[in-house]
Amino acid sequence: MAHGEDAPMRILLWHGYLLGGTGSNVYTRALAREWSRAGHEVVVFSQEPSPEQYDLGGAQSVRPDIGRLLPVFVLDHYEGFDARRLPDLSAAEREQYVAANAAVLREHLPADLVCSGVKIIFNYNEALLDVPHDVAVHTSNPAVELLHALYFHLT
Repeated sequence: MAHGEDAPMRILLWHGYLLGGTGSNVYTRALAREWSRAGHEVVVFSQEPSPEQYDLGGAQSVRPDIGRLLPVFVLDHYEGFDARRLPDLSAAEREQYVAANAAVLREHLPADLVCSGVKIIFNYNEALLDVPHDVAVHTSNPAVELLHALYFHLT
């Protein structure tokens, strides 16, 4: 980093899906790449089985074990997963998905910034999310705040 710029940060970038394709996948790759190249320590959490295929700028890649069920907004074929639309999941399935991701995120704390590429709402009260990290959110529709649910589990 050049003299006078902010100090390097440790950034946890959660993206619950694959890294290929379009939309939030491209957004997540771009954030990881640019923040890494800017000198930050970036850890990307995704379900990508081959992250080495993508230029993440040297960011570390972590794949939380969520089992075979992959909650999605748009149904498609995802190798190794049983994809189901998010609104079709039971409360227990949503809870299991959130808990599995939160456990892995928790293992990588502390961080200066925790960022999610997709904002998902599971009716968790923001007042319960007493997390000292900044949050950057890119919202997809339908917006269902999984990010808030993850933070609920991190506290």
